[in-house]
Amino acid sequence: MGAEGIAGAVLPEIGLGIAVKCDDGGQRAAEVIMAALLMRLMPLSAEEAAFLESRVRPPMKNWNGLVVGHLRPTEALIGK
Repeated sequence: MGAEGIAGAVLPEIGLGIAVKCDDGGQRAAEVIMAALLMRLMPLSAEEAAFLESRVRPPMKNWNGLVVGHLRPTEALIGK
């Protein structure tokens, strides 16, 4: 059904690969999911964690550029 809403990663350090496909084809959601999984699974430096954190909860802006909300992963995904 198309190739949008897909993200993939290979994590040789821990012997895993990840593939994410969002049914609605939304790339924004796939990016949030992948960033959350990487934060949960990988040992990260403070710099790497800060970089991914900005992608786990990206702001949503309206047409005027005002922040009107944030995307975020479910608690089940981030392990809380």
